[in-house]
Amino acid sequence: MKNFALIALITIVFTSCKSVESQQISSSNPKTETNLTKVDTTLASENLLKNLTKKQKQQLDERIPPKVREILDKADEINIYYNIDKDTQELEVLRFKTVPNAGARLSDAALKKQLLESFYYDSSSDESGAMCFSPRHKITAKYNNKTVELDICYQCSNFEGKSSDGKFFGSLAHESKSLLIINEIIEKDGTEL
Repeated sequence: MKNFALIALITIVFTSCKSVESQQISSSNPKTETNLTKVDTTLASENLLKNLTKKQKQQLDERIPPKVREILDKADEINIYYNIDKDTQELEVLRFKTVPNAGARLSDAALKKQLLESFYYDSSSDESGAMCFSPRHKITAKYNNKTVELDICYQCSNFEGKSSDGKFFGSLAHESKSLLIINEIIEKDGTEL
């Protein structure tokens, strides 16, 4: 009888978790849960701008200029690079001129849009980052012979970038949604280089 009760309890918990998981996957709000299935043809920045306040739009434009967002939005693929310590399997800091040893290519349009929307939303935050800047993630994108490179430190909530149009930098929301999506991409598609 005890074994039957235990099996029944495990079944109920597992079914509940699956139900919550499917609700999370079907959510389309970039501020809340990850959406791996919805495909929307509008550009990430266009979709997000409709939901930002005037102050958030200004903050986003200062941190990630519209020309940079255009390259990111229209790029056919985005690459995420990082360094994994061979012994601990932890992310290492990407120091100046470090050649990353791992990466993930993001070509899925829905997931790319979700990542960009969450990164733009994080960048529109009024929060300021700390001073450490020890980036562990690098994002690159290319569109029409124009490039964007972003070095991101989620520990201090700052990023620095350069594009064909110049340099830019800014802070992210401390409870960053984009980090969750990047980690999901790395877990799913990350490989050694």
